[in-house]
Amino acid sequence: MTFKSALFGAALACGLAASSMAAAATISIKTTPSQVAAMTGLTGATLDFEGIARGVHSQVGGAGVTITSDSGQMVVENEYAGEFNTFGNALTDQRWAFEELYFDFDAAVEGFGFFYGASDYGWELTAYDAAGGVLETLLLPVLGVSNDGDFFGIKASGIARASLRTTRPGDIKDYIFVDNFTLGAASPVSAVPEPAAWAMMIVGFGLSGAALRRPRRIAGPPQQALAS
Repeated sequence: MTFKSALFGAALACGLAASSMAAAATISIKTTPSQVAAMTGLTGATLDFEGIARGVHSQVGGAGVTITSDSGQMVVENEYAGEFNTFGNALTDQRWAFEELYFDFDAAVEGFGFFYGASDYGWELTAYDAAGGVLETLLLPVLGVSNDGDFFGIKASGIARASLRTTRPGDIKDYIFVDNFTLGAASPVSAVPEPAAWAMMIVGFGLSGAALRRPRRIAGPPQQALAS
């Protein structure tokens, strides 16, 4: 393989890879349920847990998402409605039910988020693509008794599932609440490249163009052998 063809291939691969990239971003705001869409751009359905019976569940779902846990148990309750960023029924671990939640989406989405509260320790939120690759991670802060409308989430193209797990597994049981789980729009089949992706494509195709324009070296006539 010549240098020119290798350079062209690498540049082309760079450009094509860039075209499939999508910038990921985290959401960490204080808001109200009525302002979530305007402040985050998450315009999909919301699972508010109001139609789910209070008590222990192996899984809960609706609005395009199914939620399970590492222990096979989770609790829906309204004992603290109006506190800890909850508004009625909310999903909780009641200190013992789980150390990790799994969110599986019916179809790939471009973002999700939820109101969250009561944590005394850190929890990590991670979004994955369909192949299991990590798209983005967000460390949720310790909130304690905060009731300021703390809302967290992740935006990226092609989110197939997500997880929320304690950063201290097997150590200390924390008490957390999740409420008003909101989805973003469904991911398009072929997304328009982000500005950063366009920049990489331009660089990639520019390199390939430079390789094609490189002048060919013209060989000179062979030197005559010296007469003996």
